[in-house]
Amino acid sequence: MSVVLLALALLLVSPALRAQQVTIPETVRAAADRITADQLAQDLEYLASDALLGRNTPSPGFDTAAEYIAKRLERAGVKPLGDSSTFFQHYVMRESHVDTAAAYLEIGEVKFHFGDHFVIRSFAGPITGALPVVYVGHGWTVAGRDIDPYAGVDVKGKVVLAHGPRALPKGVEIRQIGGINVGANTAFAEAARRGAAGIIFIPQTSALQNWTQMQGQNTVVRALEPPVPSAYAAPPVTSVLLVQKATDALLAGERVEGAEMVARGDRQDYPLSFQLKKTVTLHLPVGSTTDHRPYNVVGLMEGSDPS
Repeated sequence: MSVVLLALALLLVSPALRAQQVTIPETVRAAADRITADQLAQDLEYLASDALLGRNTPSPGFDTAAEYIAKRLERAGVKPLGDSSTFFQHYVMRESHVDTAAAYLEIGEVKFHFGDHFVIRSFAGPITGALPVVYVGHGWTVAGRDIDPYAGVDVKGKVVLAHGPRALPKGVEIRQIGGINVGANTAFAEAARRGAAGIIFIPQTSALQNWTQMQGQNTVVRALEPPVPSAYAAPPVTSVLLVQKATDALLAGERVEGAEMVARGDRQDYPLSFQLKKTVTLHLPVGSTTDHRPYNVVGLMEGSDPS
């Protein structure tokens, strides 16, 4: 980011100023000359090496990489700015595991179980209780295009029912930068913003082809405690994805029934939003929770101006 800002600043400088001779202090030039391509390549090769096993947070490889960086900062004379006069600034990362053996979705008097009938798409916390369900099509809002499937319905304290996990408004291209969707909110973000208790995703036919793989995903979540908004933060609401059998049971006797709803979702022909006549019981408990204490490596380079 700093490089981009510097480039923009240089573009804004007038040609006359750019033509002037820039004098770099000798101490700065000497320090810059000690940065070599070979040294950078050596650092990169080590930090990206198989020996560090990806540097997952937390992991022994993470610790090894941090110690390597801290030693380099100490050797360079950088002042430690972490905890207890060290370079390490600790924080809490909470790891929660879904109790998949106890998880179920109940529709009427029929229970549907994790793995066979639904999988976890995101886990932001446990859900337990009988809840109303509101269908909202693709679930996205796009302010610049007046796309708001939540208009006219209330989802607060209810379960949002949307197509997924990758349904989009028809004919709308949404630009994505990292985890940020420019000018748009995903079903996850919008459901959380409007106070929904969770999301049930109606399956896209293409999603069901990867069912075995999805059974092992998203049952463990690691998040900062307290939460910190970030482009890399976990989705802010718990969600599940149904198989066709559970979808049929959920939408039986409703305005649009299961098979038709899946077909319309596949062709992005979403019905108008509506609240279902029936409620569902969701039971998605936490099986275990562990608080980890990973850390940032933090140092201070003091300026030369004493004031």
